[in-house]
Amino acid sequence: LAHSNQVLFAENVILTEGKTELRLLPFLFKSVANLTMGQEKHALVAQSGVNDTKKSLEILEAMDLPSKAICDLDYCFTGAVRDNFLSSSDSDLIVLKALLPSLAGTHGITLNGNGLPKNNNTVTAARAFEILANDQTAIPLINSLHTKMKDQNIWIWKKGAIEAHIGTTSKNESAWALFKQNVGSSGLANTCNDHQSIIDLVEWLRF
Repeated sequence: LAHSNQVLFAENVILTEGKTELRLLPFLFKSVANLTMGQEKHALVAQSGVNDTKKSLEILEAMDLPSKAICDLDYCFTGAVRDNFLSSSDSDLIVLKALLPSLAGTHGITLNGNGLPKNNNTVTAARAFEILANDQTAIPLINSLHTKMKDQNIWIWKKGAIEAHIGTTSKNESAWALFKQNVGSSGLANTCNDHQSIIDLVEWLRF
């Protein structure tokens, strides 16, 4: 309801959970498409949390509004299973979870009672998923999960979160302003760690 004006005048809705997407996605979209999100009638809506994803998509579907969501990799291991986007017996998830104990020992990651990363004094859960995403065994499995979720209108960041793709380490206004400045002076390809994923995301959002 807080975004009702924006949503009602849009032809499609993009749901996001992170502040970085909210701040930078319009800029990234224009950098790739040479059009603003408004010109193509996309409404960008920040959810109160990733756990709202299924409900939000269902509400928008009931309103006959095409919608897509953008989520971090960790959503695959928790919310996506709870919300029936992925099965708890999904083979990709099972193998990925089996990789975590060895990575935990090597990288100082702490796992919770469900065998998933949690924050500790040196390695955050978000950083732990980035480490998993860089593991050579994990990469094809994460690519597979990405495809499964994309088929259900949910984009999963294959490197963990957007920051790992664009090369920022902080989630604040100064970091976002510096990123925009660097793209303006050096271009998207020379600024982003993985600029192709940004191009792929924008193309997926547009069509």
